[in-house]
Amino acid sequence: MAGYQAHYMQRFLNYLERSGEHKVIQKLIDTVLPPELTKETGVRVDIVEPSTDLTRNFKALVARTSSLRDVSFNWNVVSCAEYEKQVKAEEVVKGDLIHMIQWYYVDDPAATLKFFHSLLRENGKLLIIHEADEAHSGDTVLWKTFKKEPCTNTLSDYLSAGDIKVQLDALELRYEELVARNARDITECFTEGSRDGEMLLEFMTDRENFQVDGRVLFDCSLSALLIHA
Repeated sequence: MAGYQAHYMQRFLNYLERSGEHKVIQKLIDTVLPPELTKETGVRVDIVEPSTDLTRNFKALVARTSSLRDVSFNWNVVSCAEYEKQVKAEEVVKGDLIHMIQWYYVDDPAATLKFFHSLLRENGKLLIIHEADEAHSGDTVLWKTFKKEPCTNTLSDYLSAGDIKVQLDALELRYEELVARNARDITECFTEGSRDGEMLLEFMTDRENFQVDGRVLFDCSLSALLIHA
């Protein structure tokens, strides 16, 4: 599966609306990144995203954001592995900041880490924001517990921030971690006839028509891993 497409995209947008994830991500970025990295102008940004739907939404957001007029965007609708092949076939351009969110479609985490870390300039930063480990995230507990069923439709494996930290330690890369606590309201998942609840549960379990017969909160905390060059 090449990223979020079609009906999966609808579930993802429904999930974002109910999880508050983007607000948490913005909070993490504001907290962990040096101010100079978030206020630069006249910069070049390379986007790597395999989903055509997400890329189209991203382009529309950029077009209506006046503060990004001085930023040059290079759009790559490819996977990380395809981007690596593309970069290695050309002259490598290194960057000051590489920002990666949710490694759902990464086949080789260690190789991906090593490659993107190699693209950092001196004193550059690699920021990875991902579901926290089992101690902080219900998503990780869900997917690790039900590794074979039900969470096996579009993803062959599941990574948490804990798994990424194992790879960082093996590569002896210096990093810092900040966990942002968050909870999504999943009450509608238990409300009969709620299509929004059904879509949220389908996204969380990666299963179509996954149904279950007060207010219920699901821990969906995120970890930010700031890796130094």
